[in-house]
Amino acid sequence: VSLALQRLRSAQPFSQCQALKMLGPKFISDSICEFSLWAPGATNVWIEIKGSEGNPVASNVRKEGERLLMSPHETHGVWTVSVPDVAYGDSYCFLLECEEGASTETADSVEGVYEEGRFQLVSAELTKTPMVHRRDPWARVVEYNSTVCYVPAPIKTTFLPFTGPPLADLIIYELHSSSFVHGKGGLKKHAGTVLQKIVQKLDYIKDTVGCNALTILPLYESVDLWGSEPRQLMALDPKYGSPGDLAELVNECHSRGLAAIFDLIITHGAATNNALWNFDGADSNGGIYFDAPPLSIDSRSSVRLFGVRRPEVQHYVLSAVASCLDDYGADGVRISCAQELPPSFATQLTRMIQARYPNKYIFCKMPSDESFASAMACGFSSLWTSSSWMDALSLLMQRPCSLANLRRMLDRPAGLPAPQQCIKAMLGNHDDVGDFAKGWRDVDRFNGVGVHRYTVELLGGWKDWRAAAMTRMLYAANVGAPCIPALFMGTETAQHGWWHPDMRHSFDWSRATLDNPMLKMVHDLHALRRSCTALRAADAEYVHENVGADFCVAVLKRQSASDSAVLVIISASERQWQHMEYGVPTVEQAGSVFVEVFNSQSEAYGGFSGSGNEGRLVQVMADGNMYINIPKWSTMILQRQQQPIPTTTATQ
Repeated sequence: VSLALQRLRSAQPFSQCQALKMLGPKFISDSICEFSLWAPGATNVWIEIKGSEGNPVASNVRKEGERLLMSPHETHGVWTVSVPDVAYGDSYCFLLECEEGASTETADSVEGVYEEGRFQLVSAELTKTPMVHRRDPWARVVEYNSTVCYVPAPIKTTFLPFTGPPLADLIIYELHSSSFVHGKGGLKKHAGTVLQKIVQKLDYIKDTVGCNALTILPLYESVDLWGSEPRQLMALDPKYGSPGDLAELVNECHSRGLAAIFDLIITHGAATNNALWNFDGADSNGGIYFDAPPLSIDSRSSVRLFGVRRPEVQHYVLSAVASCLDDYGADGVRISCAQELPPSFATQLTRMIQARYPNKYIFCKMPSDESFASAMACGFSSLWTSSSWMDALSLLMQRPCSLANLRRMLDRPAGLPAPQQCIKAMLGNHDDVGDFAKGWRDVDRFNGVGVHRYTVELLGGWKDWRAAAMTRMLYAANVGAPCIPALFMGTETAQHGWWHPDMRHSFDWSRATLDNPMLKMVHDLHALRRSCTALRAADAEYVHENVGADFCVAVLKRQSASDSAVLVIISASERQWQHMEYGVPTVEQAGSVFVEVFNSQSEAYGGFSGSGNEGRLVQVMADGNMYINIPKWSTMILQRQQQPIPTTTATQ
């Protein structure tokens, strides 16, 4: 057992360790800054601080770099020092002397873009006792290729008053920051940081796509380009911009009525290039921040689970989440890989957010829907399902289409009692359509080709009429189903290929106009959902199901107290019905009138003229059916009109 862990076991209860609540740089007067570091395995700790060019009070010694010894707290391994003449932008790092030695592992190059060598010893006189430079785990601003941290300037953003839409009203757009703005026809050559460029594209998300919430993939430092392997939890990756840029992005979202939700991975750290691994002493399980050897997550890499059973690590993780909601004004968080959290800590996390931020969203995302009931018991407000995309593919790749697969795609997973507790992206989220293996990720999983593609590409490409129709049908069913609809950037434009943060696979802005039939459909569909409360607040009832050799039809009835009922008709079929020949049982009184308010096979969306029931008042007949046209591979929405026609005059 390492010295650090021995000290942890003999420490005061966490509630008594007030110094732990003040980690990171903190100004206690105009120019005196207190620095704190948790390092129970260190025998001595120094801070190395260098005055920035803009520091008017820094001495010549400080400008060259100064090393100051920190004082230990006797019981729980926190070291502190108060440093005069500090200014925003000054650089610093910590130097630890470790009795048992500390890891100085070499970071592997990831994606061929990141490099970092071994940590160097300070001087020959100190080589008998290992010395390591360490970052501040609580730093907000860092250099990627070094241990240098910066004293952050305060965020000056004055946040606008804003409360996000009710859960049931959300329409979520998921994006990866740099690949969203730097793709074909984007803003790569324009001035400004990535976060500033996203601001320029918010009107597209709000007005063109019609979403009212934005989920941003992780922005902290990560060894991979997707943000799924964090080096530490509070440092914003400098390639995206500054903390002030992020706060301004959130404020600009609010000015447009967009909720900003941060995707966070707080369960594990990176397997390589990890700034916290063996932080203050060698240990087979990774030291004070971790409690297990690397855990394999896929064919690409492994990760290191945080030791959240320790109160000090709990405090670090909870503070990282609170920072998103406090410092940056985020409207909520999505906790990815939530299955890695012990249920007791997940409950502690959600209770903290509910108590301090009662109007914030608390989403979780898991690879399996089987754990959703237990996740709801932990207090998450909604769960981002992982199965809906594969359910959609399973429906379309089997002939004939299966009614069971159609139901599985539309229904909520067990354990989710209300529609607003279920978030579905039937066209795939970033994990589904993203491929980091040059098109060959999970190659054996799906017909001998890489499975991770945009849905329209898997079905045959956007130039294929059937593939385009199926894709439109799926997303319209997503909006019509009892859930919160979500889509990942590029799915709304029927982008080809797969997603990855390189120029070729980033968001294609040349397709992002309303001349694109798919985007036109998404725009109109979202407008319909906003105006129709039955599509938002109501649960669904199956009123009709029919399956045959070449067809699979399901009809959902959705109704709210304040709006007329709607029928969502999904036809996963090669067959189509014309001349008003298909009878749909409606559970409505004879003479009730419905009008078609949406048809994914409309000519305006790339379908064909006369495909549906546009311009007709469709009446419920004496036999309880209404007779309609149903085009192949379509989703239609019909809404009941307020005044039924008398039964005696009702005609087909």
